[in-house]
Amino acid sequence: MFSPIVLRASTLEVLSEGVDYDGALHVMAAEYHLATPLVPNRKTYFARYCTKHEEGVWVVVDVSLDQILQTQETMNCQKGPSGCLIQEMSDGTSKITWIEHVFVDYSGVSTMYHPILLSGFGLGAKRWVATLERQWQRLATEISADISATREFNNLCK
Repeated sequence: MFSPIVLRASTLEVLSEGVDYDGALHVMAAEYHLATPLVPNRKTYFARYCTKHEEGVWVVVDVSLDQILQTQETMNCQKGPSGCLIQEMSDGTSKITWIEHVFVDYSGVSTMYHPILLSGFGLGAKRWVATLERQWQRLATEISADISATREFNNLCK
């Protein structure tokens, strides 16, 4: 779903599986990228905790492990406390509140990219939400096309 942002992601260890993801705690690694060779990829390590707060409300929290695992590859990017709140709405849709704290060293990156990176469209929540919106629009288009095709087929069969 987030391929425009996440180049690679892996679960390094499952500390708790939880029940249907409620209470799941995973240690993860992710490598983020922009669609340009002029901005280097960034890698972070974090613990992800998922919990069902109440019926129809899920919370996913990421906590950085970069300070603990300090490696050369994580020195230029560190994830702060981040996550999302997913609320099921009465109309069958979901309301998503996304918070993303990322500390990135942009030295060595062309100043041409600084406005994009500093605006939140680099690795910030704005980019994550924009990607979710595009995926939702794509799925909505596919579903409506399927419904239209089914209706046309049913009309032909009458």
